[in-house]
Amino acid sequence: MGAGGGRSLLNHDELMFTLRHVLLPSQVELLEWPPDASVKQALRTWSGADVAIVPHGGGTTNLLFMPPASTLVEIAATGQLGMVYHGMASMLGIRYARCTYTRDPEAVFHQVGQQQRPAHWQGYTAFRLNLTFIKDCYQRAGMETVFKSLPLRKVLAGI
Repeated sequence: MGAGGGRSLLNHDELMFTLRHVLLPSQVELLEWPPDASVKQALRTWSGADVAIVPHGGGTTNLLFMPPASTLVEIAATGQLGMVYHGMASMLGIRYARCTYTRDPEAVFHQVGQQQRPAHWQGYTAFRLNLTFIKDCYQRAGMETVFKSLPLRKVLAGI
């Protein structure tokens, strides 16, 4: 995490474990999206994903590479009002679901041993998602139905 805090998921490994071992059917391959991937890697990875679960941000534009009838699950903070990815998904024939969480930076700071937010971290947007949130998001996005109705092979997680 940089000096400015950055927008990153602080409990990435915990959530990937939950997806891989609790929520996703065993026959589904879980792909992780590296933030420093090339355009060629993006094309190859996103075009093969049946479902993408990603945080709101510029990298979500890679949905342009997803096949029609795939599913995009966007994770966004309450107050992130932009719906550009919903519009893009709709135009491309991609099913869209949005799950919102409430930012709690003070709880994150306390967890890492800070008593209060340092002044130079005013733009801090890193976040944690608890397991209840990810399970609820999975259900709200109708993923059980998606997995039962399609022969899914790959789920991309950019979380």
